[in-house]
Amino acid sequence: MSEDEISDAPVHLNVYGGVAGHAALTEDLVEAARVLGDAASQLRDADRWLSEVQDVCDDAHARAIPSVAPLIWQARDAAEEARLGIDGARSLAREMDGVEVRLHQVARGYAAAEEAARERVPTLVQMGWTLRDLADTRVWGTRAVAASLWKVSQWGVLSRLVGADPVGDAIQPDGAPPTAGYLNGTSLEAVTFALRGAGVYEPARAHLARLARFVDHVAGEPALVAVAATTPDDPQPLRSLADLGALFVLLDRSAPREVTIDRVSQPDGSSAWVVTIPGTADTVGARGEVFDIGSNLDGVAGGPSASAAMVLAAMKAARIPADQPVMLAGHSQGAMVAAAIAEGATASGAYDVRSVVTIGGPSAGVARAPGVSYLHLENAPDIVPAADGALHALGPNVVVVGFDTRASGDRRLAEVSRTVVGAHHTTTYAAALASADRTSSSLSLERWKEQNQQFFRDGRTDRVHFQQVHAVRPDHPSPAGESGEEQCRPLRRLDALPRPAVSLGGIPPTSP
Repeated sequence: MSEDEISDAPVHLNVYGGVAGHAALTEDLVEAARVLGDAASQLRDADRWLSEVQDVCDDAHARAIPSVAPLIWQARDAAEEARLGIDGARSLAREMDGVEVRLHQVARGYAAAEEAARERVPTLVQMGWTLRDLADTRVWGTRAVAASLWKVSQWGVLSRLVGADPVGDAIQPDGAPPTAGYLNGTSLEAVTFALRGAGVYEPARAHLARLARFVDHVAGEPALVAVAATTPDDPQPLRSLADLGALFVLLDRSAPREVTIDRVSQPDGSSAWVVTIPGTADTVGARGEVFDIGSNLDGVAGGPSASAAMVLAAMKAARIPADQPVMLAGHSQGAMVAAAIAEGATASGAYDVRSVVTIGGPSAGVARAPGVSYLHLENAPDIVPAADGALHALGPNVVVVGFDTRASGDRRLAEVSRTVVGAHHTTTYAAALASADRTSSSLSLERWKEQNQQFFRDGRTDRVHFQQVHAVRPDHPSPAGESGEEQCRPLRRLDALPRPAVSLGGIPPTSP
């Protein structure tokens, strides 16, 4: 299995939320219980009124003439039967009270089952992985120190001079240290919650964002001024979530990052659009790249970012009509961008966003637009989804798929997932997307597929790659005015309606 090869081993998925999630089902169950409770209360009122009818009949029977007395007694018997009979008001009220109690118990059962699904991996297994990774990290560190000492030793220097260093190769650790056992989504979530509780999360994020922008400025990073469109010769149609995963892997190789927009032809001649947004490619520095740590920090705060400006420029250049359905799919930083644009486009009416797919992104704390369906995939050892320190607000339109690729039957995938980079890699999530295609055991996931089948079809797909064009490029001295490019200006605010003549168009702020 190469670095970019997607495992075909099944990944066990825990699906919660959506139409079959407890947030959706318990709403119906609780509402049904409320209706039954009201009905039981009305039946108890009827029982009391029928008792009063019996008392009136008893009094009237004692004073009635002989020819009327039997009729009054029959009315009394009818009132008693309606009150105390097998199907009387008192019996029905008791039954409805019992059903109301059981409905609440079922609702609590759904909530407990969904909470268990969030756990993903048993506690004892997690503890075993933690101890294993702590031990292996210590071994990795020991080997790294030994390899460094060997390189500066006399024999190490001589070995490199002759071009063969078997000793150094043997003691040099392979890849990154296995840290997922103790540095994972759960542990980072606890840290971020603690930082938010202490009131230092937002100030620290803001300081880091300013520092990242300062370093970029000092390093002379060129500004994004336009996006340039290129068309691949033979694009693979988006027929499934697995194809979307393969596209994420393809975009992960691009540097600087590219955004793709697929126009998917529909049987009636109309089109649906899929905007695929990559993750972070760079930290800080002189290389022109908008998908960097600065945009990450801006995105977590729900503010404007250079990466969001690029995506909006690409969507404008693609000429996506305001009345045709759009899916936004993003990995890592791209997940935040997708969620923010979905909310803004829905509020302003600039685009008809119907669906958002995120993989490995801090998407729990984003504001969700009404009428948009959300599918979030999160790998348990991946620390990035926990970076916002928030919990998902579940509902009928929000489906969360949790999984743990350390438990995969593919040994290579399981080993790669023990590292921070491997657990977050697009190939890891592509394997989960392929498994989501194959599974049919989740009603929520199946309903999501039905709702979004217009974006995954066997028919014609027209794909365009949008590349970043920066102000300083030796081979492209005047980028903004070239044919086939869309001018890209920074987003100054996120609370304005689109004004194409002035900017790319704003999007409303997301919730912090």
